[in-house]
Amino acid sequence: MKFRQLRKLSFREACEEIWMGYRALIASGLNRVEFLFKRTFSLPLWLRAIITIVGVAFIAGVIATPWLFKTAKAYRSEHMLVQAKELQADGRNVEAYQKIRAAALLRPDQAEVRELVLELAEEVRSPQAVWWAERAAKANNYDAESIAKVIEMAAYFRQSQIGVRYLAMLQEAYPDYEGATDAELRLLLSQGKRVEAINKALHAYKNGETSPTIHEVLAMHYLNASDPIAQKTLADYLQENLNRNDEVGLSLKRLVLTRTAELSPEVMEQVNFAQILTDLRQFPEAKQNDRALAIGRALEHGDISKDEAQATILAEFDINDPDEREDLMEMASIFGLYGIIESLPATQKRELNQLRLEGMVLSETPDFEGARQLLDSSSEATLAPLQASFWNAMLAREQGHNEAFTKSLIEALNYATLEEWVYLERILHRRATEAQLLEFYRESVQRLPNTPYIAAHALNYAYQVGADAELAAMAQQMPLDTFKRDPYSQIFLIYLKALQERDLSTSRYHAEDLVAKYPREASYYIALAFVYAQSQNVPLAKSVISSFPLGNDYEAMPPFLRICLAATGNTAALPDIDKLPLAKEREIAKRLVDSKPTEAALN
Repeated sequence: MKFRQLRKLSFREACEEIWMGYRALIASGLNRVEFLFKRTFSLPLWLRAIITIVGVAFIAGVIATPWLFKTAKAYRSEHMLVQAKELQADGRNVEAYQKIRAAALLRPDQAEVRELVLELAEEVRSPQAVWWAERAAKANNYDAESIAKVIEMAAYFRQSQIGVRYLAMLQEAYPDYEGATDAELRLLLSQGKRVEAINKALHAYKNGETSPTIHEVLAMHYLNASDPIAQKTLADYLQENLNRNDEVGLSLKRLVLTRTAELSPEVMEQVNFAQILTDLRQFPEAKQNDRALAIGRALEHGDISKDEAQATILAEFDINDPDEREDLMEMASIFGLYGIIESLPATQKRELNQLRLEGMVLSETPDFEGARQLLDSSSEATLAPLQASFWNAMLAREQGHNEAFTKSLIEALNYATLEEWVYLERILHRRATEAQLLEFYRESVQRLPNTPYIAAHALNYAYQVGADAELAAMAQQMPLDTFKRDPYSQIFLIYLKALQERDLSTSRYHAEDLVAKYPREASYYIALAFVYAQSQNVPLAKSVISSFPLGNDYEAMPPFLRICLAATGNTAALPDIDKLPLAKEREIAKRLVDSKPTEAALN
């Protein structure tokens, strides 16, 4: 009604009416306050005292609320910090991380909490470690050490955009920081820029920089190269640096221990595992697993007996500590030291029962009947469904029941996580036939899709054994963005698809994208040129190759890249035809030898 009346008034009259209403409202409020004030003074003294005390208490409460909240959060955070330390001491790192993460969210300004949450996030391999590292860097006013830690975490968890941003910050704010090269190398490797990382490491080494990361990159470069010159260089390099008692020596020892199977006989002449073990015991930064690996490698190469290896590894670990006991069982599994089981506490935990089954089925004196009894009597509390299915499969394999092996293996894969899959792969490589391994990889790719680690292992194994049909089938199933965070594996998949003349337009798109992202990486130009050649466009393939200076160091290239390069007309890059694993590769190589390059490249 009031609004309708205002519409009939002029603008000035409406403003006056509104102003008068506003004044009336204020006056009414003041009158009410005056009335309450006078009424309060008319109350008895005791009642006025109570009202005054309540009012003062309310005002004090309002003023003190922020401080009370801060004190409560500090108390709760301190309590959870103590709990997290206790859980960490008991080896329950996942629970400890959950506690300390909550404490850090309550009180992010406490240095001890920040340090512990970052340590535990890294320990349990949580991607949140990158975010916590950023928080720590901000709290430390972005000092060089904190920024380098962020780059390290970003590289480890493949969050390259964050790593690149902080690397630029580090190089601008601290151009003389000694760890800048290490940080950049880790980031380049995480991005798949191997050539750039190697060139950076070589340049730094020539300039006198000798950090562990630089030496590790150089050693991996020589190790990955297949030519005799690189192997001779690696042998000389290890002879000079492997026995160093510093962080460089420790880094190289770890590399040798974890990649022993890839070392050539010439390189192995420079490796003494007994000496490595002695050096590791004198180095305070060496871990128990480092020493245990050295003991296991010494056993593999006949330097010590199995009984001596078991006794020595047992002495390295505290079997009463849950974490150390778990590491001990892992080493026993890797090196087949099943006699260790007798020294472990007699429990029915899943991990120990799995090791018991492994010993019964895979040891030199198998006990198939005992394994069957353990499997039949187990429950979900004593043996996980994956463990039961897998060891049913392995028992069936050892007894020659191939159909039962396949059925149980598929059941196991339906339960498997990536970490558990790695264990299955390791065990199968010790006992399974080539056909059974191919079946394992084929089923793994189907049942655990979108897992780059599994996809890469499946493709590499099928390629190494020359399984043309299996490799073509697996490559056809995989989309090209399977390896979007692993460019080197992506160009191998592009090569396989182009080799079979599959998805050529999509392969061309992804290869061109890789060249645009990594304009200094020769491998991507070679892969793109091969796709053009397989698409019947040899002139364009040649123009791509001619646009990038490749040099003549063909021996250092993987065989598939040499095939790619030769298909564009550069037949000097062809590897030994008899050493090519795939029939399709040998067919192309023979055509390249027998005909003109432009004709041979047309498949």
